[in-house]
Amino acid sequence: MISLTCTTCKEVLSIDDAFAGGVCRCRNCGTIQTVPAKSKASAGGAAVASKTLYRKKSSSSGGASTGTGLDDLADVVASSGLSGSGLANRRHSAKPSAAPRKSVATTLLAISGVVVMVLAGLLLWVVLGSGSGAKNPVPAAPGAELGTGSNAAEAVPLVTGPSFCGVKLESPSVIYVLDRGQAMTESLDALKAATAKSLRSLGPDKKFQIIFWTSDARALAIPEEGPSPATPERVDACVRALEEVTPFGRTSSRSAIEAAAAHMPGEIILATGKGSSLEEDTLAAVTDSIKGGATKVHTFSLGAAESPVLKKIAEQTGGQHRTLTPEQLRRFGE
Repeated sequence: MISLTCTTCKEVLSIDDAFAGGVCRCRNCGTIQTVPAKSKASAGGAAVASKTLYRKKSSSSGGASTGTGLDDLADVVASSGLSGSGLANRRHSAKPSAAPRKSVATTLLAISGVVVMVLAGLLLWVVLGSGSGAKNPVPAAPGAELGTGSNAAEAVPLVTGPSFCGVKLESPSVIYVLDRGQAMTESLDALKAATAKSLRSLGPDKKFQIIFWTSDARALAIPEEGPSPATPERVDACVRALEEVTPFGRTSSRSAIEAAAAHMPGEIILATGKGSSLEEDTLAAVTDSIKGGATKVHTFSLGAAESPVLKKIAEQTGGQHRTLTPEQLRRFGE
């Protein structure tokens, strides 16, 4: 038998030799303490001091008690290296699972970040159109020459304020001299739409009049009394009158040009679909009517064919010349 003295209540305890080197509980106070090895026990049976491993908590300490004290005993056993006794703390057994959960969360977070980066790259690729080979058309600068052919629509100049088909109108008065002959059968509606849009861009501080080519000496004028302020009411009335104008067989520009020049406007719009077939007398009509005045004549050849006569008229009067395809003319009227 091994004798030892309780470190708390000093009770002398007798323990069987089989518990040498283990632990025991004092039957008097409940203190858990180590049992000395048999070789260290006194030969005469004298009490041997033991090492305190667990002291029963007092109810006055304010600490919570489990009743049996097994959880606390398991903590002591685990910390003393006696885990082989099987007294493992339930809290200790649960801790190892925290690391795997943290590892899984980190992995999922990393995968999510990669997915977001891939999606952002795909979105940027779609927006920029990389790999498609498409080129964004660059609008031509105001006053730039218009192109022709399949890329003509990209060359339409962007002009704000008073204008007609991409040409700025800066003078206080403007008169539109428009062809309504057989050459305009396919494009007259588009020309009327472009003219209506130009009228609405003028503003009430400018005066305007529309004169159509005819086959006789008397030109068709809207309004008949002469250039009028471009008020919304007057513009709306003229737009309605434009809707009634139709192609009129063979026409001549002379009477219309002379009627326009008689009002001495700051600018004249001269538009026709005759192109290269335009007679040379049109140039003479302009020269004779203006007679070196300050009126600028902006000329427009409606169709794919260039008009040397219209180009020369613009150059001599300080105006601008444009060759408009049917598609360009339609876009200017939208």
